[in-house]
Amino acid sequence: DSNLILIDWITFTTKIWSVQDIKTFMGLSDVDWQLAEYGRYGYKRREAFNGVNILYEGRLNEAGEDDMGVCVEVSGQGCRALETYGKIEWISFLSFLMEEFNEFHITRIDLAYDDHTGVLNKLQLKLDTDDGNYRARFISWEIRYGNRGFSIYHGSNQSQVRIRIYDKAAERGLLDGTHWIR
Repeated sequence: DSNLILIDWITFTTKIWSVQDIKTFMGLSDVDWQLAEYGRYGYKRREAFNGVNILYEGRLNEAGEDDMGVCVEVSGQGCRALETYGKIEWISFLSFLMEEFNEFHITRIDLAYDDHTGVLNKLQLKLDTDDGNYRARFISWEIRYGNRGFSIYHGSNQSQVRIRIYDKAAERGLLDGTHWIR
């Protein structure tokens, strides 16, 4: 495998477009959407397809109108489903969402760099983090240990940007010496 950069999560909202408009925009009108038993984040309804969730029927304002619009949450699996079934070209997709700032609000976007060739040495990154051998605007950093190794974080949960470095191969249980640092 070669190294690559990919979109690994995106969440956006719209108060203008309908659920069907969004399905059409994403190229997922003809897939098998499942109506979930419950919503999320204050939305009463949720339709799901392979990691893509469309949430709607949010709370009502004082005038009795839905003031939350529609929320689209696309996990990493959902991003891969969009690429496969929706034939999404990410640059055009993101450009459209950003250009139409009156109609869409991106609330989360995760970018991933997958190192399969050994560019990143996770142990060295840990040592450099511990020793403060890096330049960043981040004030906080932490190293978390678990049964599948350790993860390095730069930035806090509350900041607009946060970097996490971890062993994706260990997370996936690939114990065959696979190098996959994300």
